Amino acid sequence: MRVRSQIALHAADCLCVDAPSALTMATCCELLHTASLIHDDLQDRDYLRRGKQAVWSLFGDDVALCAGDLLFLEAYWALSDVTDNAAIPRLVAPTHAAVAQIIHGQASPALPPHADFHRLAAYQVMAGAKSGPLLSLPFALVLSYCNRPDLAATSVRAVRAFSIAYQIADDLADLEAETRTARGAATNIVVVLETSGGRDRATAKMAADQMARIRLAEGACHSGRSAKRDRRDPVRACPTHHL
Repeated sequence: MRVRSQIALHAADCLCVDAPSALTMATCCELLHTASLIHDDLQDRDYLRRGKQAVWSLFGDDVALCAGDLLFLEAYWALSDVTDNAAIPRLVAPTHAAVAQIIHGQASPALPPHADFHRLAAYQVMAGAKSGPLLSLPFALVLSYCNRPDLAATSVRAVRAFSIAYQIADDLADLEAETRTARGAATNIVVVLETSGGRDRATAKMAADQMARIRLAEGACHSGRSAKRDRRDPVRACPTHHL
């Protein structure tokens, strides 16, 4: 089970959402994520995804484009299976917001290696924006379904911190592959730390790992504040060990 669906199911359980509706919201998140990966691989011309051929490299550009589009539509359709039909309009808004952010990020031009992304503050903005929409969507859907806007602000701050940690972990895992391309190297946290801090590769990797741990602690702190406002913590059980 992927991290986004685990977040949705844990949050739904903590807020006592019925199992069918929880599974429906988790499915929506996974469909959106898969659609974004298909389009991302197509645009970046990445041949592999999770150790296998990317859709575009196996079936061609047209199939990849249409398959991604279909999965985006399937994500919206999945929301129709929630038990409380009156909640569906509340679920469409955060779903559309996440899709819009994904498209905006994917349409943004890649920055060259000498750009300001080599500054740590700029990297964190990029990391939060890149991973944030689809990591925050499970919380947004569950809170919208339960009509709990009072928990939204703290969950957003927690998710932003978790998103940065998630992106750092992803950068560390993809370091060798990304340093082979100018686009990947320009935004990898290890390269950012090497360039901006004058560190060697080993020291930069250690610093990146420590940065991820700090962001996880920050996210846990925000989620703890949210817990004080509700009988159970919708963020506490977030499966951050996958980072």
